[in-house]
Amino acid sequence: MKDYKELCTQDKPFVLMFYAPWCGACSGMKEPFNEVATQVQDIILAKVNIDNTETKSLKEAFCVTAVPTF
Repeated sequence: MKDYKELCTQDKPFVLMFYAPWCGACSGMKEPFNEVATQVQDIILAKVNIDNTETKSLKEAFCVTAVPTF
């Protein structure tokens, strides 16, 4: 949540990728997502592991019911 709150204070828009380490589709999206993240300058791309207990409230706030979710 701390990192998310910090993102909200930035002057740039951001995209969150909600993922799970066990998710095959998430694994397939990992490389393209990372590649785009290194290429764009005016948008922040960040990943959120839904299996992490610290991100539970963020997962619920965005109503994430499946992964990957952007």
